[in-house]
Amino acid sequence: MVRSSKISQNSAFSKITMQVLVFAVLFLDWLFFWIRKKRIWMIGCGGNRWGDSADAFWRYMQINHPEIKTIAVLKNGVSLDPGYGSQVRRNSLISFVMIVRAEVLATTHTLEDLGPESIVAKSKAKKVWLQHGVIAIGKITAQIARSGKYDMICASSTKEKNLMSTKLGIRPEQIKVTGLARHDLLQDRIKGKHARQGVLFIPTARTWAEPEQIDFYKENLFSWLRELQQISVEHKALDISFWLHPGWSKRGLYNLGIDINKISFYGTERDPQQLIVSSGILITDYSSIYFDAALSGIPTIFFQPDRDAYIKHKGLFQDFLDQDSLLVVDTNQDLLCNLEKLISDEEFYLDRVKKDQQWAFQYVETFDGKCCFRIYQEICNLLGSDVNNLANYNGRVDYE
Repeated sequence: MVRSSKISQNSAFSKITMQVLVFAVLFLDWLFFWIRKKRIWMIGCGGNRWGDSADAFWRYMQINHPEIKTIAVLKNGVSLDPGYGSQVRRNSLISFVMIVRAEVLATTHTLEDLGPESIVAKSKAKKVWLQHGVIAIGKITAQIARSGKYDMICASSTKEKNLMSTKLGIRPEQIKVTGLARHDLLQDRIKGKHARQGVLFIPTARTWAEPEQIDFYKENLFSWLRELQQISVEHKALDISFWLHPGWSKRGLYNLGIDINKISFYGTERDPQQLIVSSGILITDYSSIYFDAALSGIPTIFFQPDRDAYIKHKGLFQDFLDQDSLLVVDTNQDLLCNLEKLISDEEFYLDRVKKDQQWAFQYVETFDGKCCFRIYQEICNLLGSDVNNLANYNGRVDYE
């Protein structure tokens, strides 16, 4: 009873504290009226990292539209070159004032990437969903895209727009076929990348997994790495890069306990797209990173030993389930067999690339380096701004 009373008191205290904070932010908004002299756009990124479409669009705006103060909202532990562009810390007082003053709030995931709901609710800014990855394989959580909080949602093709509308219930007028900002970065990154080698493994996190299930997933998803070393001397020397999705840490999986030579582990400190453009083969399960691989010209093996569980907890779109052109396996044996064939049979490798690209380009019709340009244009249309100066667009993003 005493514990319950303390919880109620803490909850009440938190609400009062937030109310005071909101009042302070609104007061500062009124006091520092000079902030109005500069147009403000705020960009947020999902997860405990910075990158993706948020980084691409932010960099585009710094170079092509310096007349707009476009601010990257960074979480603790994330840093960018302070000389490159405007940035603030998430949940800092100045970020709250900027959110209230902003005319655009854009993010790859949820509006909470920018700040608390109570602060975002005070903003009259137009809300833009930049989107994390192409929606065509796994279903996204309902509260993200179809929450109704977004004035504009970016899509990579007419087919993806129709999928969002018919399967996710998003209003068609919200969706604009602009392409994804991240694909502009990808196009820049693959230029001049002729030497690609090794295997990149990116399994999505099982966010529904209970702590006692972690050993099950470690065995079923990662045991092929140990088996690979037993095939041949050639494969023992194969370079493998393993990008551990940050969602795994929330399930208690930090260390796989796999001691294998020639394997490199990466996490949030690296953008997986940077690894894609240097790799020769991708192995994933349900991740939209497949589209980056296909657009880059490397083949993908979909390794899905737990497909039924994944469908039950998160869901897969029927178009993906019905197709037979992508390479989908569910056992270590089939995975290793196809991996060996991709390595040793050039004709098979090129055929897989062709089939992957044919399926990918059904959902990506905007891989032309102008996605950020179109996103900016649609945002200006949303704001009712003059967009005649878009003829000066030079296509620059500068990712590094």
